[in-house]
Amino acid sequence: MKKLLPIAILVLAAAGITVGVVFSNLLTGLAWVALALGLWAYSATTAGRATPGGANAGPTGTGPANAAKVCQYREEHPDATIMDAVRATRAG
Repeated sequence: MKKLLPIAILVLAAAGITVGVVFSNLLTGLAWVALALGLWAYSATTAGRATPGGANAGPTGTGPANAAKVCQYREEHPDATIMDAVRATRAG
């Protein structure tokens, strides 16, 4: 199913553009394109990038960030981004 979803999204978008342009039925074409965009936004390829189960899931080092450690790391490394600080404090 994972491999068919991007194909289905592309087919829906192409069908919507074809219906809207070639057959001059703009409303139906826009509906198909909107369905393709909604499917893309809801798909696991877009929404599934977060850690499954939230911040507390996974092995040691992937739990919630400690704010005090992140602030201390940012003070010691002024050029570090917040994500750099979170990754560095979780790793140790």
